[in-house]
Amino acid sequence: MEMNINTLVLINVAYLMTFIALSVKEVLWLRLILVCSHSMIFINNYHYTQSYNVAFWNLVFIMVNLIQVIRIYDDRKPRLIPEDVKDLYEDIFKEFSSKEFLYFMQLGQKETVQNKKIISLGDHQYDLLLVLNGKALVKRQKLHITDLIRGQFIGEISFLTDQPASADVYCKEELSYIKWDQSKIKAIKDSNISFWIKLNSILTNDITLKITK
Repeated sequence: MEMNINTLVLINVAYLMTFIALSVKEVLWLRLILVCSHSMIFINNYHYTQSYNVAFWNLVFIMVNLIQVIRIYDDRKPRLIPEDVKDLYEDIFKEFSSKEFLYFMQLGQKETVQNKKIISLGDHQYDLLLVLNGKALVKRQKLHITDLIRGQFIGEISFLTDQPASADVYCKEELSYIKWDQSKIKAIKDSNISFWIKLNSILTNDITLKITK
């Protein structure tokens, strides 16, 4: 009788926890609750009913969810952001986790130029640029449109639309920027859609801010 009561309690609590997990939006908590739920089902089938096949599969589910818990925790664990780019992370890239931000920055290549035409009107763009220091001048048919300073992207419209550049971009004095190969960034779309969505949101916000100024 005691075994039946234990079995009844374990199974009902396990399924109740599964139901709760399915109603939880927070993925980390969902995974943790599922670990508890499958652990109870495993104990019941291994210890009480000796249904070893069911116990085995629940052990597999426990391991899969534990691995996902570790991955989620690792992704969310704060990383040390270098002081020279900390303001960029806190202002522009706040949608990224610290791990995603550092990963994105490592994909790019820093360059410093002077008295150079960076982008030509009508040319297809292969790079996405972010100003680090200095000032970039945006012109269309010799008409000065705006200046781009630290924390503003260059070529983001071409990146998002796959259209040629809509203006010329120059620098008269020294300009430092970080450059990303567009094709490499777009390749991430298939492997990390969450990252891709966040990046698109960041670039869209940059365009919006430029328009509203």
